[in-house]
Amino acid sequence: MQPGDVLLFRRRGVFNWTIEHATNAPVSHSEVFVGPLERPGLAHTAACRNGVGVNFYPLELEGLAVILRPKRPFDLEAALAYQRSVIGQGYDWSGLWRAFVRNTWGRNSVKQWCSENSTLVQRAGGIEPFAPDCPADMIAPGHFLTSAAYFHLWKVDGFPI
Repeated sequence: MQPGDVLLFRRRGVFNWTIEHATNAPVSHSEVFVGPLERPGLAHTAACRNGVGVNFYPLELEGLAVILRPKRPFDLEAALAYQRSVIGQGYDWSGLWRAFVRNTWGRNSVKQWCSENSTLVQRAGGIEPFAPDCPADMIAPGHFLTSAAYFHLWKVDGFPI
């Protein structure tokens, strides 16, 4: 993996199943690989994990289904600066509910969900995965699978893409 790679996950549980079915996609979570941070050898991701919020997290491989690599150079320092500026924002449970159940998108919030954070980290790193005027909170994890900004680098055997 290289900094900037988008990691897409297919995880078990009712919450993840709901996201997959609400978005008609085979994945329910996204994170951005950033590599080692403070301690060499310990890989991290920039992410917004459900129930916890925005931060840098040690790399987890459970449920990893797809790795996407940006076709353009990724500005790691700019992406890290963005992520550091939003550390501590909570997980946007109510925004996620409004987006997927009531179909109300594009609201400003001081909270994020996973694919919103992944989109904003990518944009900070100089990658535009979607139309620039598309609000990041309109992006579901599965939308990354259709973005022309990435090479499909790796997928778990039997994954339907």
